[in-house]
Amino acid sequence: MSQQKTGLMYVPASAAYKAGDGYLCIPAEYSPWISTTDYYDTPERVTEAHALLERSGLLAKLVPIAPRPATPEELTGFHSAAYIEKLQRLSAVKAALWANIAGLATAD
Repeated sequence: MSQQKTGLMYVPASAAYKAGDGYLCIPAEYSPWISTTDYYDTPERVTEAHALLERSGLLAKLVPIAPRPATPEELTGFHSAAYIEKLQRLSAVKAALWANIAGLATAD
């Protein structure tokens, strides 16, 4: 019999967004063609799934996994190095713009 355990990566912030109000991180006014109901991963769905695990007793049997940034080696397991480098360049140049679009800009 296997001794492997099943893990769950969950933090309340996992459900602290509404994709339909801004598809992923883009506010609705920047993407008016996106329906507010066309994205399956809603806060209600995420919290209800977690609550069901808790009520069923399965949550106590899962190994909690803390979220963390992926390492470059982990990312290159799924994406090319060129793609990752491109995202890093875009992130450096567009960080302020995307922070503003995502509503994360500070008043300083």
